[in-house]
Amino acid sequence: MLSGKKKKILRISMLLLIFTGAFVQYQTRAPKRNFSDFHVPYTVGGKLLDGEEIYSYEEGLSYFKYPPFYANLMVPLSCLPERAAASIWYILNLFFLVILFHCSRRIIVPDDRRYDSFLLYLFTAVLMFRAILQNMHEGQANIFMFTLLTLGLFFYVNERKLRAGFFIAFSVMIKYMTIFFLPYFLIIRKIKVIFFAFLSVLLLHLVPALAFGFQQNIMLIKKQLNFMFASSLDPYSIYCYPNQSLISCISRFFWKESPYEIHILHLDTIWIWTIFLCCSLVLYYLAIYPVFKKNLQHEVKDLRWKHCLDWGLIFIFVALVNPNGWKNFYISLFFPYMVIVYYLLKVKFKDKLITTLLVISFILFSLASEFFVYGWAKDSFEVYSSITFGALVLFITVLILKIRHRKGMQCHLGVE
Repeated sequence: MLSGKKKKILRISMLLLIFTGAFVQYQTRAPKRNFSDFHVPYTVGGKLLDGEEIYSYEEGLSYFKYPPFYANLMVPLSCLPERAAASIWYILNLFFLVILFHCSRRIIVPDDRRYDSFLLYLFTAVLMFRAILQNMHEGQANIFMFTLLTLGLFFYVNERKLRAGFFIAFSVMIKYMTIFFLPYFLIIRKIKVIFFAFLSVLLLHLVPALAFGFQQNIMLIKKQLNFMFASSLDPYSIYCYPNQSLISCISRFFWKESPYEIHILHLDTIWIWTIFLCCSLVLYYLAIYPVFKKNLQHEVKDLRWKHCLDWGLIFIFVALVNPNGWKNFYISLFFPYMVIVYYLLKVKFKDKLITTLLVISFILFSLASEFFVYGWAKDSFEVYSSITFGALVLFITVLILKIRHRKGMQCHLGVE
């Protein structure tokens, strides 16, 4: 048997070997793919330096829909050759991924000092492998965004409200979808977190103004908002099969504009958005509704588990309601998957219902991957929104634990 120190050295060595192999693979594949999605912010950073339009329908280049703040963050990388810039961004994403694993565990696990996290990391990595790999290869900003958000949640559970508000705001400034976490803090009456978050958003919005002036910055923000809605809510962006959002799923099954022959109904646009909004409101209510009754909240000792359940549901909700919920955005399922894995490890996988639902969610999530099925089958499963349904099954899984906890049933997290 290896000692604890030798086990740690072995695991770190294996991790470094995996990272090195992945980096070498990226160096081989990335130039052939024109550096995938990273090419967009890299190009936009250069345009921003040259005073050119960054929110435009340029032929041959995917639309840049991020806030001006993120475009400014990419300017230093845009000053480098694209291969060097993409390599640095890849290494940074590896660093962000390590932080994401570490902070998620520190939030979820009540006693970090006595817990061997290897199996927790391993199972979570397997469940999220394809999403992680896709984000790394495409040079997406999703790992960065969700790492910032998780850092904010980590600081919150450690009573660092100023830092919590700042990092949550920082994540919102990368992509706006994480703003759905802020109403939760309002419901649990953590006004300081809300205040610091909004103050940070205002300050971060002003950062580009230091370089380009206040009026130019305001103009860029307006252009970005208009361009985001115009380029994200057109019919094709909504119903196209790579889009695995809830609105896209509803559209492919019920919208008369959809070209896919899987229609259950042929509804008008107004009905599609009505169904989507009603479903979203129900999901959001279930996600942010407090686990505990107000008059009992002061008696609850395992408050961390309450936050894990609520935040896990909000993470899933954010992915589902993103109008352009491409597969890479479902990296947001990282936290709820880790919550479920930790719970099952604690109960030694004796909870058959939760174990079964987790397996079903993973299967549905994996059907849209060429790693598991043929390319043509992958597209077919995407048409039928397998990732969307996988996320909904995961939502139900976390919700079951939340309902059990509200009824006072033992969930084995933080309470022995």
